[in-house]
Amino acid sequence: QIAWMREGRPTGGGAEVLQPTEFKKHERVKVVVTPHDGFEAGEPAVVEVTVENAAPGSPQVGFSIAKAVVTEPFKAVIKVAAKDADGDPLRYRYRWFRDGVPVAVADGTSESAVAPFWTSAAEVPLALFAKGQHWEVEAEATDGEAWGPAARARTVVVNSPPPAPQVGFSPSRPRRGDGLNLSIKQAADADGDTLTYRYTWFRNGQKLANPPDQSQVGRGALKKGEQWAVEVVA
Repeated sequence: QIAWMREGRPTGGGAEVLQPTEFKKHERVKVVVTPHDGFEAGEPAVVEVTVENAAPGSPQVGFSIAKAVVTEPFKAVIKVAAKDADGDPLRYRYRWFRDGVPVAVADGTSESAVAPFWTSAAEVPLALFAKGQHWEVEAEATDGEAWGPAARARTVVVNSPPPAPQVGFSPSRPRRGDGLNLSIKQAADADGDTLTYRYTWFRNGQKLANPPDQSQVGRGALKKGEQWAVEVVA
């Protein structure tokens, strides 16, 4: 005969196995097994345990953007939440690596500022980013009592295209026989790269076969009534 007790109350029916739905963590579970030979009962055996906490599993982690660049917020995202057998609410912590080296990402706690640099901050400040860097994040879940195994995701910071330049003609109202020079105003490249330009010239809507580095039109090439345009790509 099998009798289960949960916090002093009968449970489980009398089966040999007490199902997980019949108890919770930190509860006292006792089983009393009484032998019987068909005529009379023997001396019962009693075993009592306290149910321990079950650590959560590993989540699936990824990033908020498909390609990391220095111009967009970069965040770790829990794609699939970790599972907890006890049904506890979970929270997550992160550890960031830049080119294989742990990086401190502050969250206002002293723990985030010292090795091993675990932090609740899921976003990396863009000031830490540079093109070509390899970044990795580890994510762990906790139920408040134990941390589960880490999940990892990796990415590389790719090039950010330069902003479009502002282009003007000089002179602004050319005459027959004049040449055309360009004035270019250019915002800084987000990656700090040195910029060059590609020029495509048009006369009366027709693309000209000029070299891509030709930044001006020589004197004598313009005629009255012609419409000139240029496309400048940084």
